[in-house]
Formats: sequence, structure tokens, C-alpha cells
Amino acid sequence: MAAEKVGEGGGGEGNGEDGGGVLIRDSSPIIRNCSFISNIAGEFDSAGYSGKGAGLHVDGGSPRIEQSNFMNNIADFGGGGACVDNLAEPVFSYCTFLANQAGYAGGGLLIRGGAVPAVEFCDFVGQIGVPVGAGLAVIGGAAETFLIHSCDFVDNRGTDGAGACIISAAVDF
Repeated sequence: MAAEKVGEGGGGEGNGEDGGGVLIRDSSPIIRNCSFISNIAGEFDSAGYSGKGAGLHVDGGSPRIEQSNFMNNIADFGGGGACVDNLAEPVFSYCTFLANQAGYAGGGLLIRGGAVPAVEFCDFVGQIGVPVGAGLAVIGGAAETFLIHSCDFVDNRGTDGAGACIISAAVDF
């Protein structure tokens, strides 16, 4: 399956919603030459942060995301551009993460829940307003070391690890 040109302002707005633009659950599609623009996942309320993966949330499976853009997406918890969770094994190749935001971690990309992705030849530019890993955040160790290869981190703004923040995980840069 190949998805082409995901539109602007996708659904997913609201408390507890994940995958504002696209949610992949236990599946392995190919997403090529797509744009994830101005999507929203979750909202902050008195119970705390909710919402992950405003542009894309990968919840299990092994999708390939190639030559795609994640721009101006907002997730209240993490993964403004994308979130990879629950033992997922995606490959992000030649993607651009630009000016995404998250309330806690991973303005561009959040990797958690034992996920083992490969992130190669990607640009993380201008992620803002994130305390942990504005460009990329890895939280929670996977059983295996995963790859982040030939990526550029430029002008990301956050408190801890503005470009990337790795917490309790094995990563090969």
C-alpha cells in the first residue's frame, strides 16, 4: 500500500487522540512522497498531557516512510511530526521534519515503547517549544540498538537535548 499526498489539517483533534494525520496500528504500509501538515493530536487538560504523533503515529508494525515531509504539526505529549511506539520497527528515509511542536518530548520525532526504528538521511529543522529532545527524543530502551544515520539537526530549540535527547536507550549514530 502506498499513500500519496496526505492532506493538511487532518483529524485527531481532541483529548487522548493519537495520529492526527495518520494512525498506523500493527500494519506495514509504504508511505512515499507525502506531506503531513498542520495536524493536531490531543490537548492538555487537568489530567495531564495526551496525544502523540500529530502528523503520524506508528503503533506497532514495520512501515516504510520515504521522502515525506512533516511540517507545523502539534502534539500535546510527544512526537509533533511523528511518534513511534509499541515495538514498532519503521524505517524513515529521506524525510524532513520542519517546525513541529510537542508539549513534552520529540517535537520532530518521538521514539518510545521499545520501538526499533531506522532513521536515515532525515533533516530535523526548527522544532520548537519542547523541553526534551526538540528535534528527536528517544525514551525507554529497546531490546536492540537502532540506527540513526546521516541525519542533520539544525536550529531546534528545547531545554534538554535541543537536537536530540536519548534516555535509557541504545542508539547507533
